[in-house]
Amino acid sequence: MDRTKKILVAIAVAAMAGSATTPAVAGEGQNARAAEVTPAGGRGKCDHYNSSSRPFRRAPNVAVGVSVNVCISKTGGNPGTYYATTRTNWYGGFLIPGVKRFDEFSVHLRLEKNNGNKQTIVCDLTRDINTHKWSNGTARKCMQDGYVGSAGGWSSDGYVVYDYDGDGKGDRKWQLKGSPAIN
Repeated sequence: MDRTKKILVAIAVAAMAGSATTPAVAGEGQNARAAEVTPAGGRGKCDHYNSSSRPFRRAPNVAVGVSVNVCISKTGGNPGTYYATTRTNWYGGFLIPGVKRFDEFSVHLRLEKNNGNKQTIVCDLTRDINTHKWSNGTARKCMQDGYVGSAGGWSSDGYVVYDYDGDGKGDRKWQLKGSPAIN
């Protein structure tokens, strides 16, 4: 197990040991180009994805591990309808009442064909990650509208823009592992 995964597991275990279960609540994402921020589920199963995980730490108000799956899926024949999706989970050690973890935490998702951008959306998870200690096993899903196209070379890619509350350093970028390509 690599160091990042060990840290995420340790944060999750500490969070579960330290408090009662928090109910999962659907996000109220700010929409950009038909973005949805909802508990995971919905259109189709996603077998084609890559996962990125990392801890976020900044004393005194941030100690949270985040995992994001970047997925590509298809419905129909040829042409088919292609969907880019992310599923985001977090495992936090604590929440301080009235104190935010982040000023911004948003997922930027691209649907690509042969590495050329076809659609981009932004899903704002700031409210959810600041309000809920952890995602409680219910990932927040970000999904763009379906894009109809011919087979071959479809994938999804993305990154997270985050800004720790009150650190004065502004936005930072975390590049996510893109999905494998499908036909």
